[in-house]
Amino acid sequence: MSARTAHHPPLGPRTATRRAARPPVVDASPPPLLLATPTGQLQIPGITAPGAAYQAANHTARNPGSQPLVSLELSTRAETNAALQAGHALGPCTRPFGVRWLRLSVMGAPVGYTVLASTVSASVDKATGLHRRNVVELARLYSTDPAWTRVLLRATREIAPEIWANPGYGGNAQWPIQALIAYSLPTPGAGGQIYRTDGFQKLRDCAPWSGTGTWSTSKPQISGPYAAHGLTKGLWVHRYPTP
Repeated sequence: MSARTAHHPPLGPRTATRRAARPPVVDASPPPLLLATPTGQLQIPGITAPGAAYQAANHTARNPGSQPLVSLELSTRAETNAALQAGHALGPCTRPFGVRWLRLSVMGAPVGYTVLASTVSASVDKATGLHRRNVVELARLYSTDPAWTRVLLRATREIAPEIWANPGYGGNAQWPIQALIAYSLPTPGAGGQIYRTDGFQKLRDCAPWSGTGTWSTSKPQISGPYAAHGLTKGLWVHRYPTP
């Protein structure tokens, strides 16, 4: 008998069967993240925030019937703008026309805010027929913890049409929303990755608003603190299915 055979005897029928019966890992993806929203419960893929998804699932299992661990709620202009003033690069949103204010809370504590607003420009993209009456803009996206940014974006994206057009939330049913748009900040190293990874399509680069209510596409330029980087804003769009 060789040394190899002595230390490693051949597998017998029982050993072979026992090893073959070991169950494989079928699905290692995190559970979905359930959010309470003004329009009802929203299920978001756990991959957007794996840790949060597990935390929410465990909380629900331990505390059935309790208050939601994660919720997207209606906020106010004052509360939202105070948070934006403290932490967003563009500061508060001061648009005088249609606006919706939303807050993401975790265990009752705010972790982020979004602002939905009517577009500054009457025409958004003539080539695809997007304009002020069929588009809503994500004017602000801000979270105090980057781990919640993708969750906040996905949740806002999903409920934007209902929040914007439903008269119960101050909306106008005559303005059905076909798309959500967002302008990525011209920050070095970012380039709108948060929108790209959430299914938004980049339409073009554009210069900031000049005060005329339009966005330039011929010679996109950036002024102010971003001028030294030679960067432009990106226009991103997420289209909703046509009813």
